[in-house]
Amino acid sequence: MRGLNALQAQTVLRFMPHKGAEMVGKTLASAIANAENNLDLDPNSLFIAQIFADEGTRLKRVKAGARGRYKPRVRRISHLTVVLGQRGDQLMGRKVHPVGFRLKVNRDWDSRWYAEGPEYVDLLKEDRKVRKFISKEAEKAGVSRIEIERFPNQVVVTIHTMRPGIIIGA
Repeated sequence: MRGLNALQAQTVLRFMPHKGAEMVGKTLASAIANAENNLDLDPNSLFIAQIFADEGTRLKRVKAGARGRYKPRVRRISHLTVVLGQRGDQLMGRKVHPVGFRLKVNRDWDSRWYAEGPEYVDLLKEDRKVRKFISKEAEKAGVSRIEIERFPNQVVVTIHTMRPGIIIGA
């Protein structure tokens, strides 16, 4: 797939019999749509610069066994990354599937607070600014998730990152 024209790769993925081809196709389609709508790039000139799957978090569960025992189960999650490039230019950017290959993964809200009326709009805009600022400043830290909790006199921002040393040292 690497080096293939993005639209051509989409067609190839559509007819592949493999189980993961549909998920890769959806992620590629999202990356192409982002390039076309957000960056005004021509989809015909895009190609797949990089595509890979990384190991994500592991959900540890248990299943009841005989005689009161239990059997451990590990549900593995993968992160799919697609990097598109434009012929003759630098790489465009990444599109990572937000949940992974596992369906039935329960995700909590990224923001936890309550507000009504105009206060809701203001807090929502503030959350977006905070996320944008952290993502821009800690670009090389591999930030995967930013959670914001608001209490009456306190705001708690939790940053999930691959390289916490870059954020701590900043």
